[in-house]
Amino acid sequence: MYTSCATLAAKKPKPGQDEERTEMTALVVIFAVLAVGMALVIYGSIAKNKWGINLGQISCPRCNAELPKVRKPRSLQQSMWGGWTCPTCGLEVDKWGREVAPPKIAC
Repeated sequence: MYTSCATLAAKKPKPGQDEERTEMTALVVIFAVLAVGMALVIYGSIAKNKWGINLGQISCPRCNAELPKVRKPRSLQQSMWGGWTCPTCGLEVDKWGREVAPPKIAC
């Protein structure tokens, strides 16, 4: 099949078109990652898992002492996923007010 020079010239990308395509692809990827993150937070808040956000007041399930809004994490898990250690009885509580099982020590 024979192609004329005019057809080949029409198919060439204009100057700057490749950069625009790259920028648009980067934006689409960024928005997709943000959308997945938002979906995880929304689902986590509904299902009350570690990805969710809890803005409510929490009290200790063992002694019913109210835990402070501003928390001081005492472990890496509390720092990353939220939670408190009850100042009254020492119980470790997650961000939803559920008791956290103590870590198992391997023998």
